Amino acid sequence: MSDLLTRITINPKQCGGHLCIRGMRSRVSDVLDLFAAGLNAEQILEEMPDLEADDLKAALLYASRKLNHPGYQLKAGNQDIGTAYQSARYRKEIKGGTGSMV
Repeated sequence: MSDLLTRITINPKQCGGHLCIRGMRSRVSDVLDLFAAGLNAEQILEEMPDLEADDLKAALLYASRKLNHPGYQLKAGNQDIGTAYQSARYRKEIKGGTGSMV
């Protein structure tokens, strides 16, 4: 599975130094944005015909590994997720609120 990560490349002279897929001008963030917008893998491959199914898997794997890195703090608004979770829990358990983070 880590062989997939070899598909993720970076070149400071290409796409502003953003992570790309196999040296092409297809950014990892573009693939992730398309997934987030609700497209499935088949639709993304239709939108970006130079990509292969393993390229999409590589983008997802990279994002997963990045999020699981111990030094990475995911933000929700102006709070890190841990603080947002604790605040929601506090509202629910102590103040009798809904506990919603919306």
